[in-house]
Amino acid sequence: MPKTESLTVVLPEALVAQVHRAVEQGQYQSCNDAVSDALYEWSANRGVIVEDTEWLKQAAREALEDERPPVPMKEVFDRLKADTERWRAPLRPSDDACRTVPSH
Repeated sequence: MPKTESLTVVLPEALVAQVHRAVEQGQYQSCNDAVSDALYEWSANRGVIVEDTEWLKQAAREALEDERPPVPMKEVFDRLKADTERWRAPLRPSDDACRTVPSH
């Protein structure tokens, strides 16, 4: 969870009413959540939020350098569907509560 800090802000009555209305309508659990979401959206629109995407860049580089033939999308989705169905199957009473991820 990210580190947090309390901040007091003064808002025009119209904005305060919008925040309260959003909470009352169930769009947010609290005024804090509504204001935080608005600030995240504002930050994203301004390009302020920069997440660590180095892992994604590295994965893309590795994929582009991989000389194996590509796997057809239908095959990928068929594998995912089979895995999902296997994981959704109810546990038998003798099964352990913990499972390991099946390897391909």
